Amino acid sequence: MSEPESTALCIIRAERRALAAVINTMRTMIGEIRAGRMKPDFRLFWGMVQYIDAFPERVRHPRKEDWRFDRIRQRTLLADALIAELGTQHRTEGQLGALRKCLGDFEAGITGALEGLDAAIETYAEYSWAHVDLEALELLPRGEALLTDAD
Repeated sequence: MSEPESTALCIIRAERRALAAVINTMRTMIGEIRAGRMKPDFRLFWGMVQYIDAFPERVRHPRKEDWRFDRIRQRTLLADALIAELGTQHRTEGQLGALRKCLGDFEAGITGALEGLDAAIETYAEYSWAHVDLEALELLPRGEALLTDAD
């Protein structure tokens, strides 16, 4: 694999680790709040939700689809269904919308909202891990095998 491809794939993997760190931090914060060892930091929570929304959904995915997905499509038809599924997942905002609503409910002091936020974070984490695994275990290996130095 050429140096630019290695660099691009390293960036994608680093972005996956950053997203995992944010999600795991949210999970840890909920656990600490539940245990009474931490007070809710809504500014931090909203900042993490903004990160999840703005960075991976609006910066990383379009860049991946613009060059990698198109290049892979040009070299094989065998990845079309996988790329279509990933594209659909990229456009799915339901889990993030639920996360925002539950965080707003928790900040507003609605009874049971902490449990709802905890569940929404877990649902978003499961969705994210499934998506990331699909990319990492299915698409990235194909990209490594198919992309050329010119890509």
